[in-house]
Amino acid sequence: MLFRSEGAQNVIDKNWDRYVKADYLPLEEIKPDPRSGIRNYGILYWYQYFSKRQLLVFVTLIENIEKITKRITNEEYRKVITTYLTLILGKQLDANSYGVHWHTGTDGPELTLAFRRTNFVFNHAEPNPFGKVRGNLYSILNDIVNGVKFCVNSDAFVQVSFESVLNLDNGIKFDIIFADPPNANDIQFAEQSEFFYVWMSKILCKHYRELPQKISTDEDLSDSPGRFGDRKLALVFYEKGLTRALEKMNFLLKEDGILLFYFSLSHQSAWKMLVNVLHESQFQVTNLLSIHFENVTNVMPQISVENLGTILLSCRKLLKKESIYFEDILNLIESKIRERLDKLTLNELVLISISDLFIVALEKTLEIVTKYSEIKSYQKNLVLDIDGLVNEIQKLIAFYLFSRITTNSVGTLGNQIAFYIFVKTFYDKVSLDEVNSVSKYFGLDHIYLKSKNMIVEEEGFYRLSRLDEFLISDKPQEISSENLYDQLLFAYQKINDIKSKKTNLKNYENFKIEKILNIAQSLIQIKSILGQYDSEMQNLNSILESF
Repeated sequence: MLFRSEGAQNVIDKNWDRYVKADYLPLEEIKPDPRSGIRNYGILYWYQYFSKRQLLVFVTLIENIEKITKRITNEEYRKVITTYLTLILGKQLDANSYGVHWHTGTDGPELTLAFRRTNFVFNHAEPNPFGKVRGNLYSILNDIVNGVKFCVNSDAFVQVSFESVLNLDNGIKFDIIFADPPNANDIQFAEQSEFFYVWMSKILCKHYRELPQKISTDEDLSDSPGRFGDRKLALVFYEKGLTRALEKMNFLLKEDGILLFYFSLSHQSAWKMLVNVLHESQFQVTNLLSIHFENVTNVMPQISVENLGTILLSCRKLLKKESIYFEDILNLIESKIRERLDKLTLNELVLISISDLFIVALEKTLEIVTKYSEIKSYQKNLVLDIDGLVNEIQKLIAFYLFSRITTNSVGTLGNQIAFYIFVKTFYDKVSLDEVNSVSKYFGLDHIYLKSKNMIVEEEGFYRLSRLDEFLISDKPQEISSENLYDQLLFAYQKINDIKSKKTNLKNYENFKIEKILNIAQSLIQIKSILGQYDSEMQNLNSILESF
């Protein structure tokens, strides 16, 4: 009965001063985070982020952990048991706060930091810590016990150092270093860690004197403006911090050692930052993999292809000093990309996601750019434009893919039809950023595409218009001889007239029949490979049969 809402309220109010004096309550202020809106609801201190019933659960756990561990006379054993019990407290925290919501997909409570930030949920879920639901005390204990058993039974030797890589120097050189640095434009890890630390430190700091009383942000990599008050300043801090970390890893690595690390392409400037960091830290990229972490039950899916997600980089120390001229880089990169993609059949090519195809191109770009310690130019004072180089590489890929699909160049068939075929092959729906990027490859923009009724906006995304969705002029002589997209639309919408011989496009010099048939054949082939041979493709096939 103690943990009913009314009872919990009374107990907390009655014992508040005692709890504060014993340092059982997190009275620390919540640091600003632009992604979190909890301060807008008057939640300024950590204890305010929990209901009175939840506070009573955690205070009771802390109080009993202290009582139980005091009975243990062996100091080292006491520290171990205290640590495990505090881990139970930490995992229970994630399952009980105003930020816990009910996940309809899994039909259970979703943990507080599932949104990668502290949120305020009006109808927050409050699972019973003793019930058979996610985050209950029994399952938490079972997980920790299983983890301990695994470590005990493992033959691996593990040494954990409580220090930053910047301060690590024990005279050992490593064969392999594996790193997972914080992502740019993602989570304020230090600030988010306080959600746990303001509670757990009340127990652990009494047994581990080396632990700080508060989370330090001095070496925590973050480009969030919430900490710095300015995005540009935050990006500078992040890039310099990541550079210092990789420089130290270079020092700690053997001459023939390998560095493996994840990097998140979370915003447009990420590629430029990555190249700068690798150059400054003297690492050469030898391989790159696109990593798909997306979980179908994830409450924060990455829905945009423009955000290329996470890559795993394999790097070696740059031991040889070489230089190259910037003007020669693009041709070299294009040659490497073609060499890689020419090995794939058309079937294999179109079944690969466009983001992964861009990754292949950018892998070759990084391999070449990071191979050279110095990039010179025939022009004086030329600044290396990584963003421009990446855009050129993506355009190059788009043109290459189009030529493989149609066996024609963009210049031969025209920009509008090139955009249509490219998007038809590799996208279902696209964001505005993606429309802008892809359209620029083909010398277009989304405003023009909308005015031509080529794309339609739906629920914040864009899709290609169906070939019969918007009627085109029914006078064949009015169709531009330079616009194959309009010619395809006319042929599609007048298929019955063409089949009945009422309209004979061969009588109109402005219609390029062979090219129209080539486009229809290419679309049918691609959609057949993708298993998307629908009614639109059947009608395109009727055009082929009519000539």
